[in-house]
Amino acid sequence: LMDTVGNKGAHTEIQAIKIAVPRTAQWVIDKAIQVHGAAGISQDFPLAALWASARSLRFADGPDEVHRVSVARQILSGYQPPKGIWPREHIPTRREAAQRKFAALLEAAVADA
Repeated sequence: LMDTVGNKGAHTEIQAIKIAVPRTAQWVIDKAIQVHGAAGISQDFPLAALWASARSLRFADGPDEVHRVSVARQILSGYQPPKGIWPREHIPTRREAAQRKFAALLEAAVADA
């Protein structure tokens, strides 16, 4: 994809790969450790060192969360929220506007109580 559309065009896919590949490598090594039991974390096999390397690889180009936010922004940038379902304003601001608009009714309700 990078060869056909360039790095900028493949940005989302690159970010997704930076999440998936290190996690998958760590998962595979973890399963190998499980198969080997206690020997998997001993010095007899390189699995413990491989696991540590795979775990640190997840920070080499930034933490997974940074890449996830980047992927989410890129994917969501092509969408618009549906009209009328979600509030478009800050809720406390809307509350204040409603209180101003219905101040007379609120005062009457408080006076009757």
